[in-house]
Amino acid sequence: IPLYILIIIKNRCLDYLQREHTWNNIAENLLSNKEWELQMRISSLEACEPEALFSKEVQDLIQKTLDKLPEKSSRIFIMSRYEGKSYQTIAKETNLSVKSVEFHVSKALAALRKELKDYLPALLFVFDFFYK
Repeated sequence: IPLYILIIIKNRCLDYLQREHTWNNIAENLLSNKEWELQMRISSLEACEPEALFSKEVQDLIQKTLDKLPEKSSRIFIMSRYEGKSYQTIAKETNLSVKSVEFHVSKALAALRKELKDYLPALLFVFDFFYK
């Protein structure tokens, strides 16, 4: 009987250790899967370029808005914002007064604000966050 009890205890101990070994393997696999998932999330965030997030879509929307404007307003806005010319320079080149140039730029900016109203909070957040 003592030998029989020792064999039973030995087998129970082996069963317990094998179960522990199995649970440890499962835990390691889950942990490695969690680590892989975490690494993938980190890689995704590192690859994300906030400047380019809305870039193409916003540029297309800006171009469509400028295309809807009268040609003079669109041209003056492009000269002001894209070419970096002053209002005085634009006024001389287009034979308009500075006030007229200001009017056309304001008109274009109002149209852009209207079209980009859904994008402005996100863009402001992105630029504010990354350029502080």
